[in-house]
Amino acid sequence: MGKARKALRVILYSLASIIGAFVILFAAILIMSNLSAAPGHENDEFYELRATDLEESEVHSGSDFDESQMSESSSTDYDISDLPVDEATYGGYTEEYLPSPESEYNEYYEYYEYPNDYMQGLLPLEAGYLSESLQAAIDDIATRHRAIGVQVAVIRNGTVYGAHSFGYASRDIQAMTDEHKIRVASLTKPILAMTIMALEDEGILSIDEDIGEYWGMTVRNPNRSDYPITLQQMLSHTSSINDFPLGFHSNDALLREQFRDGTIFRNTTPGRIGSWLYSNFAYTTLGVTVEVAVGETVNSLASEFLFQPLEIDAAFGSGSVERTDLLATLYTAGGGIGRSVSRQIDTPGSTFPGETGVEFSGGLTISATDLAQLLAVLINNGQYRGVNILSPESVARMESSMGSTGSFEQLLSMRKVSGLFGEEVLIYHTGSNFGMFALMSYNPITGNGVVVLTTGARDERNALGMRMVCADISEYIYEYLRLR
Repeated sequence: MGKARKALRVILYSLASIIGAFVILFAAILIMSNLSAAPGHENDEFYELRATDLEESEVHSGSDFDESQMSESSSTDYDISDLPVDEATYGGYTEEYLPSPESEYNEYYEYYEYPNDYMQGLLPLEAGYLSESLQAAIDDIATRHRAIGVQVAVIRNGTVYGAHSFGYASRDIQAMTDEHKIRVASLTKPILAMTIMALEDEGILSIDEDIGEYWGMTVRNPNRSDYPITLQQMLSHTSSINDFPLGFHSNDALLREQFRDGTIFRNTTPGRIGSWLYSNFAYTTLGVTVEVAVGETVNSLASEFLFQPLEIDAAFGSGSVERTDLLATLYTAGGGIGRSVSRQIDTPGSTFPGETGVEFSGGLTISATDLAQLLAVLINNGQYRGVNILSPESVARMESSMGSTGSFEQLLSMRKVSGLFGEEVLIYHTGSNFGMFALMSYNPITGNGVVVLTTGARDERNALGMRMVCADISEYIYEYLRLR
C-alpha cells in the first residue's frame, strides 16, 4: 500500500511540473506577441528614462570639467583648448555617444517638443573663473585707476572663457558680480547693428534701402538732394546727420519734422568716408527708423533675434531688463553718483514703436559676460553655443571697412586697428557716460576678445580715446592669452 501511494505522488508531481511548464511557455508567447505589436517607444517610460539619463550623464563625458564644483577660489583656469572637438561640435556628446540616424535614441529627440526651434542646439554657457593670478592683476589695475566697480569677460579661441568682477555694484552695500547689469553707453551701437543685420537676414529690411521708403516720405539732405539716406550710412557714421541737433530726445513725430526742414543734416555728401562724423543722434534716428519700418520696438526685435536665443537678459533701456534688482549704480570719478538704480528703473526706453530714440545710442544694459557672448557670435561667423544668430555674409559685412578716418578703419558700427595691445588686428568699440567707461574688442584671426566695464574710475585716455582703465586691463589680458 505504501509503495502505491509513493508512486501516485510521483505521478502527480510530474503532471504538475508539465502543466506549470505549459503555463510559463504560454505566458512568454503572449508577452512576446504584445511587444512585437507595440507601435514604438512613445509610451515606454523605461525608454524615456534611458534617453533622459543619456542626456544628463553623458553631456560632459569627454571632459573632467564640472562647473558646479568650481568656486571663486579656484586657482586654475578652465582651459577650453582641452575640450574635445566632438563636445564643441555636438552639444556635449563625444563621438562615441553621438546618436546616429539609425540610433534608437533619435526617436526621443524627434518627438520632444522644444519651445523654440533655436533652442534645439543651445549649448551650455561654460564660462569659468579666471586664474587667481589674472584676477589679482585685474584687481590691481582697477585699484590703481580708482575704479569703484569692474566687470571683465574674456573670450579665448571664440569661446567665452571666463569672467571676473571687482569692487561694488552699490558702494559699501552690494559687491559687483558677473551677473550685474551695467548701462554700457556706446557699446549699444554695435548691438543695435547686429539686431539690424538679423532683420536683413530675415528679409525684413535692407540697410541699403532709401529710408524714405520706410518713412513714407522724401528724406534728403537739402545740401545734397541727389543722395539717398540709408541705414548703412547711419551705421557707419557717414549719413551726414549731425550730432545732437535736438539732443537724444527724438521720436517719430519730431524726426518727421526734422526730415522736412532739413535741420539735422550737415553740408556733406552722404555715404562718403570724407563725410564721417561720429554721431549719437544718427543712432537715435537709426533706432526710430527701424521701429517705424518694422512696426515693433527695437527691444522686442533684439530680444527675438539676439537675446532670447542666447538666454541673455538685456535691453535698450535699463528699466526694461527682467532683473532690475541686478542693476549696478553708475559712479563718476571721485565717487559721485552718475546714474542711480532708481533712475535707471524709470528709464525703460521705447515701449511702443517710434516712442523715443533716447536709448539707441547708449542705453543698452547688459553684463560683460553677455556682451562677450555677442562678440563670440561675430567671431564664429554668426553662430554661438550651437544656435545661428547672423548669417556669415552679415558678419563679413559688419567687419568690412567703410574707409579710413586716419586713426582707424570704420566698419559697420565698430572700428578696426592694427598693432593695438600687441595684436595683429583688433575690432573694437568704446563707451562712456555717467562715469561708466567701457571697451569691448576682439581679434578676428585668433578668436580672442575682452570686454571691460567700469564705474567710478579716473578719466584718463589713450591716443584712441580709450579710457586707460579699460585699455590697461585689456592689454594685460591679451598678453596673458598670447603666452598660454
